[in-house]
Amino acid sequence: AVVSTQSGHYGRDRDFYREMEWTMRSHMMDIPIATARKQLKKEFLKNKNVTDIRVIDLMVVKGRHTFDEFHQFWAQNYNIYNYFDITDTQKQKKEERSNTFLDNFYKSSD
Repeated sequence: AVVSTQSGHYGRDRDFYREMEWTMRSHMMDIPIATARKQLKKEFLKNKNVTDIRVIDLMVVKGRHTFDEFHQFWAQNYNIYNYFDITDTQKQKKEERSNTFLDNFYKSSD
């Protein structure tokens, strides 16, 4: 669901860029806005070499749908987290899950 920035579609990445702060705050994401914008730029630049107008148009439509899903809250937080590497909160939750009573019991028996 990434949009290319070629052939006159610069407005789409600006829409995403402007909307990023509101989306991150409204979804109460624990990702800094600067990190989110950096990831957005990386997603756009993945397709910088696409030249086929049909493929570009398809990516624009998919990007528009993704934008609307985030804006209208149709996409949940885990859908947004899929665009990012593991975050600090996710690491903390993983550590908490690995520190259960049984995990500690199994570690002590090794």
